[in-house]
Amino acid sequence: MSQTVSAVTTPVAGIVATGQPLTSDFDARWAAWQERGRLHDRGFRRRLWIAVPTVVILAATAYTFLSR
Repeated sequence: MSQTVSAVTTPVAGIVATGQPLTSDFDARWAAWQERGRLHDRGFRRRLWIAVPTVVILAATAYTFLSR
């Protein structure tokens, strides 16, 4: 039993490529998107900077007390 899949000609998620040059509105939204990503990355790194040493100290302390 074999099935064939025909090519789908409908646009993905309703987006149609028009071939138009990118507008300044797109550039502004893209810059805002990148800035949000940069801020999220900075916050995540800051949380890791605090969480990793804390977990290491707690693990070492637990290992010390439980291994006796």
